[in-house]
Amino acid sequence: MDKPNFFTIHKDENYKNALIDALTGGIPDEYLEYYEMTLNYIIEEKYHLFDTPEFEGSMYESEDEILDLILPSVRRVFAKVFIDPPKIFQTLPEIKAIKGYVPDGRLELFQLHYNIDEFIEYLIDYLISSRNCLEKFQYIDKTSTTLEIIVDNYIGKLVKLVLESNDIKEDIRDLKIKNLVK
Repeated sequence: MDKPNFFTIHKDENYKNALIDALTGGIPDEYLEYYEMTLNYIIEEKYHLFDTPEFEGSMYESEDEILDLILPSVRRVFAKVFIDPPKIFQTLPEIKAIKGYVPDGRLELFQLHYNIDEFIEYLIDYLISSRNCLEKFQYIDKTSTTLEIIVDNYIGKLVKLVLESNDIKEDIRDLKIKNLVK
């Protein structure tokens, strides 16, 4: 029997559960349920978006299949948003301990800007347009590096949205309302 692939994971419950277990390693308990829901959502609802000729095979000769790296890319972006957000949004425990310190909401706004559907569309677009862009580099894992750059660029986009905010509290409110309406 062939190994299940990205298009058939949703049909093989044992393989899907094993894959999700493997991808949840290191995810803190507070985010585990949300992350598992995200993976299930992609496996069940979004797999068909990658069923195009652009995603057949690998990006570079003798490297990983593109489809084998979709879920790890989702893990990477999830971790960069929730587990290890950019340092610009992190507050040190010493700062939190200062009497009168009030968090400014930038981290919350950053995390609210994360949208898995938007990221999947972004990933698809950038995977297609980035194919073979690192062809001349001989000594690196070009596919993995391309995916890292795509994820980092998406994170940079979210950071830019926060830094361009004129009213963080209003933007947080608007995103919460938008997410409720969905």
